[in-house]
Amino acid sequence: MQKRINLSENSKSLCVCFCIIIVVSLFYYLSYYNYGLNLSDEGYLVYGAKRVLSGQIPGADFHAYMPGRYVTLASLFKVFGTDILVERVMWVLVRVIIAALFFKLSTIFLPVLIALMPTFLIILIPGPWHKSFEMLFPLAWFLSVYFYLLKQDIARILLLALFAGATLFFRLENGLLVIFLSVLLIIQVHFFIRKTAPLNSDPILHCVFKNISLFFLFLFFVFFPYLIYLWFQSSVLKSFFFYAHELVAGISKGSNPFLRPLPSLLQLFQSLKKRELTEITYYFLYFFFFIYAATFGRLGDKFFKKKWGPKEIFLSLLAIYGVISLYQVVGQPDISHLLQTGPFAYLLTAYLLYQGYKKSSASSLMQSSNFFSKSLIFLFLGYGLATIIFFSFNASSNGKDFYYTGSFRIRNNTMEKLNSGMAGVFVEPEEKANILQLTTYLKRNSNPDDGLLTFIYLPMLNFLSERDNPIFYDIFFPHTVGSMANQRAIIDDIKSKGVKFIVATEGLLFPIKEGLAEKRFKSYGGKILEFINSNYHSVHQIGPYVILRNRQE
Repeated sequence: MQKRINLSENSKSLCVCFCIIIVVSLFYYLSYYNYGLNLSDEGYLVYGAKRVLSGQIPGADFHAYMPGRYVTLASLFKVFGTDILVERVMWVLVRVIIAALFFKLSTIFLPVLIALMPTFLIILIPGPWHKSFEMLFPLAWFLSVYFYLLKQDIARILLLALFAGATLFFRLENGLLVIFLSVLLIIQVHFFIRKTAPLNSDPILHCVFKNISLFFLFLFFVFFPYLIYLWFQSSVLKSFFFYAHELVAGISKGSNPFLRPLPSLLQLFQSLKKRELTEITYYFLYFFFFIYAATFGRLGDKFFKKKWGPKEIFLSLLAIYGVISLYQVVGQPDISHLLQTGPFAYLLTAYLLYQGYKKSSASSLMQSSNFFSKSLIFLFLGYGLATIIFFSFNASSNGKDFYYTGSFRIRNNTMEKLNSGMAGVFVEPEEKANILQLTTYLKRNSNPDDGLLTFIYLPMLNFLSERDNPIFYDIFFPHTVGSMANQRAIIDDIKSKGVKFIVATEGLLFPIKEGLAEKRFKSYGGKILEFINSNYHSVHQIGPYVILRNRQE
């Protein structure tokens, strides 16, 4: 009989815990639907979806991540109206599904009550909401791996390809990694589980080749409808070359050393005093790296003892995905990218602790299961509480909304309607006046067909003011404008498309008040700034935002 990954829990307790997870996460996340307005990282999605509604293609007509997220939100806008609250409700539902999938994944290796611990940690500290799709589909793919390990048939290969394709459709790097792991999975299953002949025999190699071929065939058909659409829009090659360039540029962006020196306690203390979170990121990064290294160590021991089965295959894929995902934190050492890579580390932490308990108990070193259960509960709850407290007291109000939900602060204030189809959305009092004045000024002093470009990165303003950005770029990554050729192309685009207004942050134009983002942009986008200063002049300033108008208009 084929070996299976054993689940020790009965279906009744599993169903009860699933209900608890869904109800708790749903009510908890519903408090978040009306959090503070984010002009940048939320703006790229809602404005990108609006561009898709107008017939534009991500990657071909405007600079974008993989098209899945834009197409999904644009479809919801088409059905329910172009409203920010539609996007917020979408995130609530996606996060509830993530919690349920993560809990199911945890129960593959852990007892139900232990599996609740990392699950509640993920619920309490979800990380950036606009990156939710980047966790949703890899989790779904890992569950398809579980089903494939139970039985290798055509339907389960199709399931693998479906979620691998969905992962790729929503995030390029994650999708390519999942495709690689799918091939690795098929190879491992046939050589270590279904092996019926010597290693180099034809039957096994034939099965491996057949299943890998089926996987890629199904993967192609996942993308087939979108490829047909791109073909009729004459955008297949344009999209392909754009995303190929983004992949190469993204890899080179994260090419700095994998692990930087761990900050000293003095540096950490100074970081806390300044309310900067970067230093503590490295402590978590080293912790994650240690967890993955410990997992590989345990798996290596199993491999050399020839105890390699379905569970070991599953854990190896989980650890490989987790450790490679750390490149995002190394390339951009901030809390948002760290939280995005955390879930698998939390799961493997619980797994290693649980395995350590079982081994100790078998050796009569620790007889009480209650001791371990209580220790694990306090470990995760203590970590979760400490993290929430840390974020509460060491981040700006906007940052707090960005990293965890708003249920700790009941929101009664709402933003006035902006005549843009957007329902009332909560805005911090200090932000409210700025955003209302910006949108009011732009609507009164510009026409709908006047081009509006935001620097460095405020695409939500295009959405709120109903003033379109006519050029290809609205996301200015370092690798996007890092070369003089790209800067000249952007300048030519601004000239040819007739951008009449530019909204820039004060720090970008006046060095005395510049922040980290402005300093970074000046280091790689100087030619663009020189062009703006020569061809645009300031006509109005609202808070930290400066409105510039083309001198020739």
